[in-house]
Amino acid sequence: HRPPAALRITTDDAKKILGTVTEGKSKAVRLIAYAKAGEGLEAAKAAVGASKKIDVARLTPIAEDTLTVDRAQALLGELDTIGPGEAISRFRTLEDRFLGHASLTTTEIREFIETLVKKDALPQEVHLPTTGKNALPSALGAWREESKALGYDLAFAPKSGWTAVVDDAGNVIVSDPFVHFQSGRRAISARNPIGQMADSLMRGISQRTIINDSRNRMVKIAAERQTGLAPAEARAVHRVMLRLAGEHGVTPRGLVGVTRIVNGVKGNGIHQAFEEVLGAARLAELEKVADPVYLAMAAFRGNMSHVGLTQAITGTIKAESSRHLPIAQITEYLYPKARFEWNPLFQAQEKIESPFWNALRGVRKAIVDPEMQETYKAFSNLPELRYLDIEYAGLYLFGDIAAQKVVGSGGVFGRFMAKYGNVARSKQIARFDQTVFDHGKYFQQAIEDINPRYWRVMAEEYGTTDPGKIAVTFFKEREAEAAGRIDDVIGHSIQTAYDAGDTAAGQALNRAAGVARGGSRASGGAVKTFSEADLETIYTAWRESFRQSSLQAYKTHFFNPDRGWLERTLNHPYLGFYPLSYMYGKVLPEFARFLLKRPFGLEAPLVGMNAVQRVQQTLLAQRAMNPEFDTFLNDHKDAIYLIEVLLPGTPTNIPVN
Repeated sequence: HRPPAALRITTDDAKKILGTVTEGKSKAVRLIAYAKAGEGLEAAKAAVGASKKIDVARLTPIAEDTLTVDRAQALLGELDTIGPGEAISRFRTLEDRFLGHASLTTTEIREFIETLVKKDALPQEVHLPTTGKNALPSALGAWREESKALGYDLAFAPKSGWTAVVDDAGNVIVSDPFVHFQSGRRAISARNPIGQMADSLMRGISQRTIINDSRNRMVKIAAERQTGLAPAEARAVHRVMLRLAGEHGVTPRGLVGVTRIVNGVKGNGIHQAFEEVLGAARLAELEKVADPVYLAMAAFRGNMSHVGLTQAITGTIKAESSRHLPIAQITEYLYPKARFEWNPLFQAQEKIESPFWNALRGVRKAIVDPEMQETYKAFSNLPELRYLDIEYAGLYLFGDIAAQKVVGSGGVFGRFMAKYGNVARSKQIARFDQTVFDHGKYFQQAIEDINPRYWRVMAEEYGTTDPGKIAVTFFKEREAEAAGRIDDVIGHSIQTAYDAGDTAAGQALNRAAGVARGGSRASGGAVKTFSEADLETIYTAWRESFRQSSLQAYKTHFFNPDRGWLERTLNHPYLGFYPLSYMYGKVLPEFARFLLKRPFGLEAPLVGMNAVQRVQQTLLAQRAMNPEFDTFLNDHKDAIYLIEVLLPGTPTNIPVN
């Protein structure tokens, strides 16, 4: 297979791109070479299949610094001559075992090598002749010849497999001394086919994955259509489309409904994205060979394996009809506007919803001083903790983030609702309150799983058993401790800069130190009782528990960002059951938690469900004992609906329609 001409690269171009070869680039190239050699060997083994002449399953690639049986025997013969330093520098296994050891002797190295050979922990080079009766199969011979240039040869993996190597006394010498190459061609999972199918249907698919798919499709389609767009230009157009979609509160495909004057003529947001990157002249040339709207629609169609069957079908229809029918304008622009931005009921629902969820969970307003609130919010916006990237990952999902984006926006009803507070901002505040409120219990669980002593020390030092207060106080202390060390960290650098006469550098470092010192607060004693290693462990647990709390809060107030293929397929406004993700992905779990486990945040299993049943039983008894009440309900059936609305939903009465 040869790639299209637009995707090929010459050796000279590659040299220009690489520029100065750094250690990092060298490692990357070596990893690529290893992957190429390993994948090639897997393909050759698959072509050979089972063979009586050679144990194909044990074949593995070895590098020039791989210690094999033959190389071990040769090294033992010259070990006394070359010395320990030279010996361990030749082979990675010896380097991993002995590098940095003081007073290393050849006897130690010899005993270690002999143990590896004795325990069958080293690969054996393949010594079959390449011609005659015992010739290598042609596919393997071809691989061996081709891989010499990459520095790899052919060997048999140890028969003992991935076992720990122990001495005669039972002491572990080294564990997993040899690891097979693993590739996508080799089945390493023992899960049965039905389980694998279930995994593929239910496994979470992140929005980042979907966006990366669309970017790759943009590059591929631009090359296949011979548009003349370089890959970097296609990616730039994709990036601008995401930015414009965020600015206009629509999905990227919804830009077809955004009217703009492009290149002196009436166009849309998609044309604007192409013009920003290419300029008016290049855009005019592009339009002679391809339709920018089609390129964008096809790119954002999504891969069926990720976006689901129904979204892939409608995405294909929108792409293929983009030049003739206004389907995309209706479905991606007008429909979200009508259903969400211009809908006062939806706006009011969004205003009420978040405080309601927090009430069911017993979430109280975060009692955090303003300075710490800003620190927490900045922390929550770290890339690994952001579950909504308005200008990037989120805008692709129709009916989810498109709905959220227009809440409280500049539309007629959006401006009306804004009089009662910014709806989108109020939801984010409610999410922040839940994140901080729930973080303590996640933090406590993580710490007690690692070492209960850590938690006891913090509880004693802070004088409280409230996990939320402990989590906040620890973070304050750690921030103060880090700020307090600023002089030790860069004080020497500041003085060095001034001594060298670089006043500008000294002043810049001084300003940076001042900013860091300004964040310092009075430090308690818990942080100082831990070693650096313990402190880093606790802080890692703090970050991970904050991530878990933040993710749960995002699911509660917005939606699950990592839904599976089956859910994405079923959750479709035209071809599926809508809003399935909302009703069964958010409403049902929240009510189930309230009814069965923690009503209003209290540890009271089944109390909520019992209360619902008692209300239902009381209604039935009242109807049986009070004829007038029974007659009223028969004559006013909407009253029953109103009563049901006031009660939490159960699995039997949460609809998707």
